[in-house]
Amino acid sequence: MSSKVPKSKALEILRKRLSRISLLTYQSADSLEFKRWHKDTVHAIGKVFFPSMEEREEFEKIQFDDAAYIFGDDLDSQEQRKIFLRGLSEAKFMLNSLIERINDFWPQNQELSTLDRSSKEVDRRSISIFVVHGHDKEAKETVARFLQKHQLNVIILHERASKGRTIIEKIEENDDVGYAVVLLTPDDIGAPSDQPKNLRSRARQNVIFEFGYFISKLGRENVCALVVDDIEKPSDYDGVVYIRMDKADGWKLELMRELKSAGIDIDANKELDA
Repeated sequence: MSSKVPKSKALEILRKRLSRISLLTYQSADSLEFKRWHKDTVHAIGKVFFPSMEEREEFEKIQFDDAAYIFGDDLDSQEQRKIFLRGLSEAKFMLNSLIERINDFWPQNQELSTLDRSSKEVDRRSISIFVVHGHDKEAKETVARFLQKHQLNVIILHERASKGRTIIEKIEENDDVGYAVVLLTPDDIGAPSDQPKNLRSRARQNVIFEFGYFISKLGRENVCALVVDDIEKPSDYDGVVYIRMDKADGWKLELMRELKSAGIDIDANKELDA
């Protein structure tokens, strides 16, 4: 294969798009979330297999809606849904097939032509972790140093150039990551409007927003929340892993376990030997 994308990066890109399919079953072909996923997946396949366009064109042929419905005919909603779900099933099959092809036939030491580093170094740094944080600078620095120690590329939004963009535009510019770690720290205080005296510590609103953003972008299995102190946790994020950031540093091994479960190569012996 003539693609210039290294094997590990190609697998990361396609697996990320594959992991989103299960969440799309509750959407429809005209939903914004599906349209963004479809656009991202078309782009990803084109990038992975460039200069070949065969794979991208094959994916674009998958039907997620009915042409007759688009042009105004009254198609039963159940039929629309069947077409949409069948399209997702075909997309899942194709992405799995492409991943299997890369695993079987791409050379392990394939590299980006613009890099002069060894393939092993490229593989290590191909995984980027987005760290979402509030005002607790110490917690942010501790987590960032921990991840960097294991040679993972850490993305912290305020360290990235703004270039005149809004916050959400900066997030979208830097969201091509394999995993997100969210720091839920007691930065704000809030209470229900009917119980104004029932105050509880909360994470900042921007942190909760970005928390939900990355769950939608990466899937729940690729997002982990580190909780500092006794704070109110979001009630809608069932299935997301919460790890208490204890002073004894037990959180490090728990986080490493979650990263390994997500397919991120991380060496626990480095932490044990520290």
